[in-house]
Amino acid sequence: MINDPVFLYDLAHEVDEQLRGSELRRCFSASPTDIYLEFTNESVFRICFVRDLTLFLFPEADRLPIRNTIPQFREIIGQQVVRVCCPLPDRRLILEFEHHSLGVQAFGRHSGMLAYHQNEVSDFFKYKSAPEALPETPHISFHPSPADFAHHNPFATANLIHSLEQLRYFEHPHHNESVFLEAIDLLNHQGYRIVEESDEVVLRTANPGEGEVIHSAKEAAEAFSINWLRLDRIHSTRKQIEDHINQRRAKTRKQLHSLEKKKSSLPDESFYRQRADTLMAHIHFPKESRSEIELTNVYTNEPITIRLNKDLSLADNARNYYRKAKNSHLEISHLNSRYVSLQHQEAQLDLLEMEYRSLNTLKELQQFASRCGLHAQEQKQPEAVPYRVYEHDGFEIWVGKSARDNDELLKRAGKTDHWLHAREVAGSHVIIRNPTQKTIPEHVLEYAGSLAAGYSKNQHESLSAVIHTPIKFVRKFKGAHPGQVRVDRESVILVPPQK
Repeated sequence: MINDPVFLYDLAHEVDEQLRGSELRRCFSASPTDIYLEFTNESVFRICFVRDLTLFLFPEADRLPIRNTIPQFREIIGQQVVRVCCPLPDRRLILEFEHHSLGVQAFGRHSGMLAYHQNEVSDFFKYKSAPEALPETPHISFHPSPADFAHHNPFATANLIHSLEQLRYFEHPHHNESVFLEAIDLLNHQGYRIVEESDEVVLRTANPGEGEVIHSAKEAAEAFSINWLRLDRIHSTRKQIEDHINQRRAKTRKQLHSLEKKKSSLPDESFYRQRADTLMAHIHFPKESRSEIELTNVYTNEPITIRLNKDLSLADNARNYYRKAKNSHLEISHLNSRYVSLQHQEAQLDLLEMEYRSLNTLKELQQFASRCGLHAQEQKQPEAVPYRVYEHDGFEIWVGKSARDNDELLKRAGKTDHWLHAREVAGSHVIIRNPTQKTIPEHVLEYAGSLAAGYSKNQHESLSAVIHTPIKFVRKFKGAHPGQVRVDRESVILVPPQK
C-alpha cells in the first residue's frame, strides 16, 4: 500500500504542511537508489527506490551521510516550496517550487525522480535518460457498482473497494470527484496498521476496533520503510549465507565425485609390478627414444603396452615402476583419508544449514556469517562506478577509468550525450552528459577535451588533438577489443592536457 495513490494522497497533505514555505537547502544522493532533500526549516525528506517500491523516510538533519555524496537537482537549490500534492489517482508525489516541480514517480520498477519546468524535463535521478514527455494524470472513472469501479480503475485495490463499501460510498446517490475525495479523507482518518505476515511487511488501512493504529501517514510511511529495509537486509543476509553454503557444498561434492572416479581407476600394486618385471625381462632390448613400448607380459604371455619416459633407459623405467608398486598403497590410503575428510565437511555444512535456518535476528545472522568466513557487513558494497566524475558550468562529465570501464561508460551514457577521445592514441573515453539536449558551450567542450587528453598517452604534450562527436556516431563492432570503438563522424579540437 506504500505506493498506493490513496496513501500517497494522504502523505502529500502531511508533507505539504511540513515543507510549504521552506527552501531547499541541499539535495544529494548517497547511492544510486537513495536521494536526500534537506530544507531550511531543518526538515529532511529521504526517498529510497528499492526493487519495485518507493520508500519515504524523514531522518534527523544531523544524521545525514557525509562521505561519497553527489549533488542532485542543483537548479532547484534555494527555491521555496509552493506546495506538495498527489493528484488522485496518480502515483506521483509532486513538490512544486517557485520555478520548477520535482516529481517522485512511484511507478514500481520504473520509479525515479524528475525535475521539470513548464512540462519540460530539466533533470532526473535514477533514470538513464529523460522521458520524452511527462506522464499524464489518469482520470477516475466513477461507477455505482464496486465491480465496475474496480474494473475501470486499475489503482482500486481489493482493500480500497472493501473500505469504500464499509463507508457506504457506493450507496451515495451521486458518484463524482468531490464525493470520492470525501470518502478518501474519511478512510485516511481511520489511520494505518503495519503487520508482518508471510515473512514480509504490509501496510494497511486500519479498521475500527483493530490493534495499534498509526494516525499519521508520515509516521506510517517511515515505520513501514524502516521495517521493510530491516526485513530486506535479513533476507539478503540469509541469501548470502545460503549461497555461500551451497557453493561450498557444490565444491565438496565435486571433489568427492572426482575422488570416486580416481579411486575406481587407480592402478593397484600388481599393475605396476607386472610392468616392472616385464621391462626387466626384456632389458636386452636396444635403448631407443620412445614414449611407449609393446612387449610380452611375463605373467600372462599376452601383448602389453608400457608407457616409458623416453629420456630414461629400460632399467631406469623399470625402477620407476617398482617404486610406484611399493608406494601404491600410500596413494590409496591418502585418497581414502581425503574422501573421509570431504564427507565430514559435507556433514558439517548440513549442520551449518540447520543452524542458520533457526536464526531470526539480523545480529545473529551477521555473527553467524562472520563465523562462516562470510562477512555480512561486506555484502552490500556500493556499486563500483566505472568513471571519474567532473563538473563544469552545470555539465556533468564522465571519464573512463580503464579499457573495460570505457565499454561500460558507453552502455551507461544517454543517447543525447557527447563523446570525446584523444586522437590516434590510447586513452580514456570522455562523456559530456546532456540529457536535456542543451547546446554545449565551446569552453565546456574544451574542458572535457583537456580531460580526454590528460587521461591519454598525450598527457605530457603541450597540445593534443582530441576528436569529439555526438555519442550516436560511436559504436562497438564485432571483434572489437575492450575500449575499441568505431566513430562514423568526428570533429577535432586542439587543447592542453590536464587531469
